[in-house]
Amino acid sequence: MKKHNFYPLFCKIQQYAWGKFGTNSIAGKLWSSNQDKILDSNTPYAEFWVGDHPNGPSEVGLKSKKVTIPEFFSQDLSLLGPSILNFTNNEPRLPFLLKVLSINKSLSIQSHPDKKLAKRLHSQRPEIYKDPNHKPELAIALTYLEAFVGFRDPLEIYNNLMNYQPCKDLVGVELVNNLKKQISNKDGKAVAKTLKEIFKAISTAKADIVSTKADELIELIHNKSENEFTSDEKLILRLNKQFPGDVGIFLSFLMKYRHLKPNQAIFIGPNTAHNYLAGEIIECMATSDNVIRAGLTPKYKDVEQLIEMLDYDILGKPSNQIMDGVEIEKGIFQYKIPVQDFLVQIIHMGKNQTLQLPTSHSSSVFLLLNGTISNKDQDQQKYSSGTVWFIPQDSEINISSHDQTVLAVQAMLGKN
Repeated sequence: MKKHNFYPLFCKIQQYAWGKFGTNSIAGKLWSSNQDKILDSNTPYAEFWVGDHPNGPSEVGLKSKKVTIPEFFSQDLSLLGPSILNFTNNEPRLPFLLKVLSINKSLSIQSHPDKKLAKRLHSQRPEIYKDPNHKPELAIALTYLEAFVGFRDPLEIYNNLMNYQPCKDLVGVELVNNLKKQISNKDGKAVAKTLKEIFKAISTAKADIVSTKADELIELIHNKSENEFTSDEKLILRLNKQFPGDVGIFLSFLMKYRHLKPNQAIFIGPNTAHNYLAGEIIECMATSDNVIRAGLTPKYKDVEQLIEMLDYDILGKPSNQIMDGVEIEKGIFQYKIPVQDFLVQIIHMGKNQTLQLPTSHSSSVFLLLNGTISNKDQDQQKYSSGTVWFIPQDSEINISSHDQTVLAVQAMLGKN
């Protein structure tokens, strides 16, 4: 078996407004350690990126200098390895991007196109949709995570519309009655059609009407005593503080409210409405910029496109499932997903343990999230949290922990 060096990576931070501030941000602390930078308590540190995305390519630490990952690969294509080169049709790039997100307030309500739609949108509007790729993603909770992923059960949507008059007003009585009838008839296609019309009625309502109805909704909730608030109502109040009078407040009545514990994960495929609300996660995705938004954001919204692309066929079907990792070897957990663009494994080690990472079928990136490790094969240096490596295909990597437990993540190409 070949033994290869690993290559240290120095990675970028994204300071989006929704990020956590200063040392409250895991993403920020990883970047601070990785780049030997001091965090500013008044700056939001939202996303720590590991990969070769053009908006934030990592740099490879060589003996005499640092070069970007694209430059590194251009010097020797074999570093990417045959598996990735075959997947990318010999394009010198990583097909995945690994991130850590620290979420202080809601991201936008959004979805990502499948490959067919992505190609069409890129062809028609390349200034907005900058690549022809899809963007499936996996979120693994580092802390307790709140998110919207997919639609609620149709009956729950109906009950929400009936229980909150301002939302019912936006939708209209006819659509609400149609939904109830179609649910009773167990007519999945009709439910999907009506749900699409309901989503459209809310998301295309005039801004002044939405704002007025949002005020009515907040007043309706505040008419109850605080100890009677449901979890949905507490969230609506929070969202209204973050984005006063935003249409996303009403879209939340349609979307499934998820709660993930640390190490739990959820896969988000194409044409699925979602957004992260609070918490910190590991996220891995196919490398793409294609995001289509409809609410809870000051960014560009393409509401009509989102309405047309979403999958509303949900009656009697399992929604996006929260999953646990599968332990493939002691302390190594993989998350099974239906795409080949990436595969993620979480590594847990106790104190003073040694572990050989499974020899990867593709080149990979490795991020140490917590603890201190040494690499027995390359040197005796101690590596702390924020350490990132690029590991070539077929490498043997033996790591040892010290006086702390270790948490790490490794991303690679998925298997056929």
